[in-house]
Amino acid sequence: MSLRFTTSPLALTSAFDKLLVINPSIQELASLLESLNACSSKRIDELDFNCRLTAFMLLNEEKYAALSYREWFPVLSNALYFVQDPDELAIRNNAAFTIRCFIDLACKCRIQNTSHANYPSGRPAIQTRASLLNF
Repeated sequence: MSLRFTTSPLALTSAFDKLLVINPSIQELASLLESLNACSSKRIDELDFNCRLTAFMLLNEEKYAALSYREWFPVLSNALYFVQDPDELAIRNNAAFTIRCFIDLACKCRIQNTSHANYPSGRPAIQTRASLLNF
């Protein structure tokens, strides 16, 4: 399944809902990812911008410092996906700021084990549409 399909955000939230049954400690992360990938319940193939932007605000202002390196992996994957969206400037800018928060925390050594973690590569995202990114 490609991330370009509209069903991909639903698949992601469904996967985390199933993981939540096994590991209830990821409740907050699952809720955050669901909000970051929210789709409108009123219109088909339309994003729920209010929910997504509220989730980004909460992530970028409050939650980013408390995330562990394991929790950062799906958040960073989402952010790298969102910065490639040529149509949605607000989502793209918030995702870029999320990536900047991660880099700042990693540089300050506040995220433990970042040197040993296999985070998603940002190079393809940056190379494909470098003009869209404003770090």
